[in-house]
Amino acid sequence: MICHSAPGAAARASAALIAIANGPSGGGGGGGTYGLGVCAEAPNGAKTKAAANISRFIQCSPPLGCAYGLQPIDDASHPHQCPRAMADKQELLNVEAVLAKAELMAALSDATRARLAKQGVPCTVETGKLLFAKGDKGDALYVLLEGEVEVRSSTEGGKDVRMASLKPPALIGEMAVLDGGTRSADIAAIRKSRFLRIHRDQAIAALESEPKALLKLLAEMSRRLRTADAAIEDAHTLDLGGRLAMRILEEAGDSTSVTLTQTEIARRIGASREKVNRKLHEWADEGWISMGRAGIKILAREQLKALIQEARAH
Repeated sequence: MICHSAPGAAARASAALIAIANGPSGGGGGGGTYGLGVCAEAPNGAKTKAAANISRFIQCSPPLGCAYGLQPIDDASHPHQCPRAMADKQELLNVEAVLAKAELMAALSDATRARLAKQGVPCTVETGKLLFAKGDKGDALYVLLEGEVEVRSSTEGGKDVRMASLKPPALIGEMAVLDGGTRSADIAAIRKSRFLRIHRDQAIAALESEPKALLKLLAEMSRRLRTADAAIEDAHTLDLGGRLAMRILEEAGDSTSVTLTQTEIARRIGASREKVNRKLHEWADEGWISMGRAGIKILAREQLKALIQEARAH
């Protein structure tokens, strides 16, 4: 990985590298990963070898790197893009607005949320890539700013179980805030997604200063556990029709439309596209749904709900 300084910033960049090597300043642990390869490209084209004996990657404070003109560049060895500091004041305000809507964060004071927004590091995960995997070190929590992710785990038999899908402003990895343990599930991006990464030390400091937020966190964790238990149970007890009806209703939410492709629906419920297509046509013949280029439209929500209850009863 190579990081370049902005034109005319060679001296500042060199100073930044020294500061980074000595550790992050202000803002606590955690931060963006900046590569130290050949840095500080000066106006005359000269290149300065940066910290030859320092580890290739150093955890530093992104605002520090940004202040000295260091620009993180994507590295193929990383599953998602290098974090960057907030680009401008408007972006910071946008992040604060999302935090105000998120579980746990909504219980914090405006001042604490503003501090976390400044300390946090934005990162992006491309479609199909993992934010983190089960067993990874849990040293931070994430707030989903844009996109959609799914929570996945596996049964003892090796079958993947999709426990939930999360949309903004979901809080992700909150268990790590309490025990600093490993991740309990995979988090994969269903579509390109942006997050705010908040280091565990920063989150703990916020919770210690405002205990009411800690109670919110415990309530949210309890809700997540109940959802996960229900998903695992449904994966074992519901037949194809029950799982398909549940997925369609969940994806539609308060609307009547589902824009997912049949291939994606099949993947999410662990079935073949052919079986899903056959079942959808049966429901269309019954008048429960209609299908077109725009996707699936629900015409008889109560019948689909009844089908789920019937499948659970058996």
